[in-house]
Amino acid sequence: MAKQRIFLVLVDNTEEMKSALKFACLRANSSGGLVALAHVIEDSIGGENWLAVSDLSKMQAREDAEKLLSKYSDQVIRFTGTTPTLYIREGVLAEEVAGLVEDEKSISTIVLAASTSQANPGPVISYFLHQGIGSMRIPITIVPGKISDKVLEDLV
Repeated sequence: MAKQRIFLVLVDNTEEMKSALKFACLRANSSGGLVALAHVIEDSIGGENWLAVSDLSKMQAREDAEKLLSKYSDQVIRFTGTTPTLYIREGVLAEEVAGLVEDEKSISTIVLAASTSQANPGPVISYFLHQGIGSMRIPITIVPGKISDKVLEDLV
């Protein structure tokens, strides 16, 4: 029996993330795969200071992450008929994504959406470009942030 493909999507509040999610769902449907969703609670204050943030702030950030994942989990269920695996990590966004991929050997592809900003494709894409995509153990699919649903459907 062939290994089931798992498409990992980073969930945030950006418009372009919806393109990555739709692409991952379409690919999962066409390949008999599954979708996994991850959200990183960013260490925006930095290192040791993050530890000093009140427990209340940490709990609120965790609740917000759970709500966000739940919202998009419902969409994955509607698109694919399967419940996604959910991950919440805390720390530096790109480093946590790389760590998740190393920790969870079942993940077979990362699906990212490029930022619609012309200045920067996004922090995770930039990280992998500078850290060397060639050293990754799995492929990374980058979906244009402004791609239409029709084009996505035609691709898969």
